[in-house]
Amino acid sequence: MSQQIFGNGEPPRNIIRGSGNGEPPRGPVHGSGNGEPPRSNLSARLSAYLDAESPDRDPLIYAGLDALRRHLHEQCGTPSVSTEAAPAPEVEMTKRRQSRRNRAFTSALELARHAEVSESAGRVSVKLKGVQPWSDTPLTGEQLTAQAAATMTLSTTSEADKRIAEIVSQANAIELLFALELGLSAAQHPRTIDLIELASAAIAAPLYEAKRLADVARPSELIAGSAPRIPVPGHASFPSGHATASHALAALLKVLCRSNSQRSCRLDALAARLADNRRYAGLHTVSDTEAGAALGQAIGAWLATKARDSIAQWREHYDEAAREWP
Repeated sequence: MSQQIFGNGEPPRNIIRGSGNGEPPRGPVHGSGNGEPPRSNLSARLSAYLDAESPDRDPLIYAGLDALRRHLHEQCGTPSVSTEAAPAPEVEMTKRRQSRRNRAFTSALELARHAEVSESAGRVSVKLKGVQPWSDTPLTGEQLTAQAAATMTLSTTSEADKRIAEIVSQANAIELLFALELGLSAAQHPRTIDLIELASAAIAAPLYEAKRLADVARPSELIAGSAPRIPVPGHASFPSGHATASHALAALLKVLCRSNSQRSCRLDALAARLADNRRYAGLHTVSDTEAGAALGQAIGAWLATKARDSIAQWREHYDEAAREWP
């Protein structure tokens, strides 16, 4: 079975479930389902977090971020190079208001048309034009049950206890955490923020169709009497959505921001930590996480290279964002 994702401008059925706890993000593709691109909220969430007086700041993000940053420092050291980017080029505001939503919606649809997801004999594949396709066969039977049991055991360990603030805070914060790690601000990096949201929508299209076709149960659904650390998302387990989205953003942003070795280390470590914490939460098996990481790296590399070279709408967004990183 094979289909083009959003090839007719309509979102695929069965995958629009909101944005909570790893659900598809609210971006230009996964929106209201009526062809109207939803409002961006990453810029608002980022501003709310950076404004200590704001009542909109999520206290869970604040609680989990310190632990996450300690881990990144242990893995890669304290950033030695400023993350401050060049001021955004001036753009006439009326033109921005009139064009931004239409350009973002058009770009998201165009990106999604270049992703084809298929399933054959249990093997799920994602083909992206111009790059090596990703494919994997999810585990079944005793192998899957054994990995599920290992996941649920992991979620009861003292290490899982130590990670609980991170686990809870990261349920719906992938884009925000990458924005904070890069030191983004709505004033200086509006196009990078836009690009992250647009990329997240493009990543979600093949990801959630692959989940639908694989239809793998969550570990807690396979192990009687077990319970994860946080509520179980309503979609399938394979491949891991957090692993896919975080590794894709890391791969894309390393190229976009012309990262040095330390920043690249921190972006990769952030992606790995976000993915790994979902296992400690009791939500994913090792095979879910490994498949998601591989799929994410493939999508991120595609967005930074072949998609930029061949899709005019995406190239325009990408180049505008890249100018914020001298």
